[in-house]
Amino acid sequence: MRRVITESDVEKFTSKAGVDEPTPTVDDYSSKLMKYIPAETVAGFVALNGLLSAVPGVSLGFSWFVFMALVLLTMGYAWRSTQYKHLPPAYLQIAIQTVAFVVWVFSIGGPFVNLSWYKEYYGASILILYTIFIPLITP
Repeated sequence: MRRVITESDVEKFTSKAGVDEPTPTVDDYSSKLMKYIPAETVAGFVALNGLLSAVPGVSLGFSWFVFMALVLLTMGYAWRSTQYKHLPPAYLQIAIQTVAFVVWVFSIGGPFVNLSWYKEYYGASILILYTIFIPLITP
């Protein structure tokens, strides 16, 4: 289960759940960090990016298509993996995970390297800052 659990979620869950259902525990900084980074789609991008880099003549448009398809896949996966019985949808977490995917791709380069203003240190800096600060967000 990838949903970040807050004190409010525990209260909502407890009020609606049956006696025999285990109550989820509130996530700490480390748990939130792990749940906010969409490792599966980042790994998929790394593999596809390596593949596309090895094939001569891949169009820039196709690279952007792959990136956008994985953004949508990240959103869908985040939606599905954050559903939890008795709790409302985790819209903020879905947004955080989707932006995290974009930040990771930006730091790796991907199709962004073709933009005239792109510098590698932009991606590295944003990745470090985003990764440090996102666990401080409690939905």
